Amino acid sequence: MDKINFEILRELNRNAQAPFSQIANKIGVSSKTVQERFKKMVADGTILGSTIIIDGSKIGFDGKVYIGIVNKAGFDKAVTLKALESMSNIFLTTESMGGTLDILAIAMVKNLDSLITMIGKIRKMPSVEQVRVDMFTDACFPVLREIRKGL
Repeated sequence: MDKINFEILRELNRNAQAPFSQIANKIGVSSKTVQERFKKMVADGTILGSTIIIDGSKIGFDGKVYIGIVNKAGFDKAVTLKALESMSNIFLTTESMGGTLDILAIAMVKNLDSLITMIGKIRKMPSVEQVRVDMFTDACFPVLREIRKGL
């Protein structure tokens, strides 16, 4: 991974739909260089895919919540992760290691009632010991469901 690849990644991170010619002009290389390096980074797994950013407020969501979960002793975290992934407004789940939480989930919520309902469902899961919630009014969130399969 050299400086050019990092610059390509930085530009793609800013706008995953940017044309290779635009990226090339910004970083001072040819479009063909960007295209070839992009293909190589996809092939070697550096680039897993592209994503979009959805403004949740445009589709009825008021905010974003981070849900920290402590799993009950003796329960497989995979059980909790699978149950969370089946919930429609949870967009990302991941296992946490080394901290006080076992699982982190990120979801969009429509209002306080929808948050209370969702947290109630999570607390009722047999594998869940404790739930902690942080809410943010920013409803924008990059959404790529495929990414959580690799986490």
